[in-house]
Amino acid sequence: MIRRPIKRPCPHQDIKYCAYKDYNECGYDKKDCHHYKLKKKHKKRDKTALKGLLFISMGIIFFLLSIVLSENEVIVLKHKEKIELVLQSLSISIVAGSLLMFMIDMPSKLKEYETSFLNALSSNRYISSLDEYRLMQLRNDIITQLHKKNAPNMANSLLDVDKRVCDYLSSLYHPRFRHSVVCHEIPNDEKYIYKEHTYDYKLVNPHGTFKPAEEEIGFSYFFSRENGSPISEYIDKIKIEIRKDNNPNPEISNGEGLLSEDELDEKIDHYNVMARLSKKVDFIDNIEVKMQVRVKVLKDDPCFSKRIRRPVKNFRLDYSYNNGNDGVKLVGQLFGTEIKQSDIQIKYMSDTHISIETFDWLLPSNGAIVVTTKK
Repeated sequence: MIRRPIKRPCPHQDIKYCAYKDYNECGYDKKDCHHYKLKKKHKKRDKTALKGLLFISMGIIFFLLSIVLSENEVIVLKHKEKIELVLQSLSISIVAGSLLMFMIDMPSKLKEYETSFLNALSSNRYISSLDEYRLMQLRNDIITQLHKKNAPNMANSLLDVDKRVCDYLSSLYHPRFRHSVVCHEIPNDEKYIYKEHTYDYKLVNPHGTFKPAEEEIGFSYFFSRENGSPISEYIDKIKIEIRKDNNPNPEISNGEGLLSEDELDEKIDHYNVMARLSKKVDFIDNIEVKMQVRVKVLKDDPCFSKRIRRPVKNFRLDYSYNNGNDGVKLVGQLFGTEIKQSDIQIKYMSDTHISIETFDWLLPSNGAIVVTTKK
């Protein structure tokens, strides 16, 4: 059964806030469309004008008939003169009445024309008719003019920052993003530990039905391979659950066939292989993802960092040692742009359990870092 997307009601209170140039282009529910109401109003006005023109035409026709009767001696009718007089009277009355109707209505018409003219001069409605390329050019010109007009020494690179932030407004975003990392000691292994990662997030497409989205779901990890060991020795227990567009039945996968690996030309710290899991997902409104994976990493790497790829409103990273290793202590902090201390919360539940959370927007490449130190 094909699920048809439900069109949302128009969110605009007035036509001047509408981003579309006509009724047909609009993708919202058209029941209360402002363009449709305006079009209906214009049609009503056109019908009134058409009726007036029709009456004037009738008056002219009656007048012409009276002339034909008076000058054509071939036509012989009883009471011919009376018919001519009636036709002339009707024509004069109809034309005079129609003109009088227009004259009575003229002040309101002039007021409408004045209002329309003033709105046309002061309105930004022409923006709705521009395509995306022209809108982008206009935005860049306005940003440059706005900021550089009274600041001739402004650095151009700061304008680039402004433009990049503007691009985020129409990108996919996370209203929430949770990442939990639980570290386990491996019995009789002094070199490696297990880290169990759990992801839980929601991703929203701001365009909705106007522009369906595609997202790459997955993760990537570095590990240090020894003696040609298979990738399954370092990455296992994969479980992926994807719920698209509020569908109550999620797609569940164990990642089979989605995992790949690349040998690094040069080692990054202690690592020589990068593993990647990738799955492309198409959706309209939103997707909710829950993902679990266990990785085997070196104990000698004390730092863990998490960078986000999309804007996130509420981000949280939980990092802990589940067996209460008394020999270590965790220290963490957020990093990124426009972060205020009042918008973050760092909780130390114990020396081996830390929770880092934000309550305002984090931008792409922002994130958090946790360092494992020895007591």
